[in-house]
Amino acid sequence: MVTMHKRGVPETFWERYTLYSAMHVVSALVWGERIGSFPKMLAFSKDVLRDHDNFHRFIPKWYV
Repeated sequence: MVTMHKRGVPETFWERYTLYSAMHVVSALVWGERIGSFPKMLAFSKDVLRDHDNFHRFIPKWYV
């Protein structure tokens, strides 16, 4: 049985979304360093960390 969030989004979606977001944080910083936009990528990465409460939550704050 699929567990749904209150807006009808499956919990498994948020689990995967959070995993992909965590992987993106790391790759964005590496890519930002390579193309010379590290400060911008760092700011984006910090936003993701904040949205997920340092990955203590699957569903980002902007959705709740």
